[in-house]
Amino acid sequence: MFIAAALKEDIGNGDHSTLAAIDKAAKGKAVLKIKEGGILAGITLAQEIFHYLQPGATFTLYKKDGDHVQNGEIAFEVAADVHTILMAERLVLIVCNA
Repeated sequence: MFIAAALKEDIGNGDHSTLAAIDKAAKGKAVLKIKEGGILAGITLAQEIFHYLQPGATFTLYKKDGDHVQNGEIAFEVAADVHTILMAERLVLIVCNA
């Protein structure tokens, strides 16, 4: 599976900085804010990445793949364990582009 392989390549056996510095029970929220205009891609895969890591993560879509977007708009918001957000962050930023 693509997601498992990509996460293994990115974080290997764990995100040691996160594991050492952040309580495993910590909850958080993150938003994907658009930095330049274009056509959005990768939102569906981003949602799958977060749900792969934490099936109960709350993912709120404001935009969808193929939408025209402008600087400053928000594509989505996710509420999850902070560990989940930090493990998914780099991969999600790679797959989501405008």
